[in-house]
Amino acid sequence: MSVKMKISGLEEFKAAMARKSKALQAGLPDAVKEAVDAGYETASSKAPQRTGELKGSLEKKISGLEGEVKTDLRYVHFVEFGTKAHGGPQPFIRPAQKQANKVLIKKVLEIVNKK
Repeated sequence: MSVKMKISGLEEFKAAMARKSKALQAGLPDAVKEAVDAGYETASSKAPQRTGELKGSLEKKISGLEGEVKTDLRYVHFVEFGTKAHGGPQPFIRPAQKQANKVLIKKVLEIVNKK
């Protein structure tokens, strides 16, 4: 006894996936830029403003499909996570990362779901 199975529509599926792949490749740079911009805006708005040094030190960098929001200040992790001596956490990088991820996922889904 044998069992046979036929899969139809494979060529159409391959063509549709190729179109999605091209659309995704074309749209990803803009999606990354929008995500980094959103992350930068969130970090900038949530950074403690006592002296303005932290907010002023924030930079955004985009290179191809990679982007980052960063600062080179040595005390950033103390602000982000808090210390016993100087007070509780004042997160601004983690909310920025969360916002950037949300925007990136939304933009990628918009690209993939376009017909």
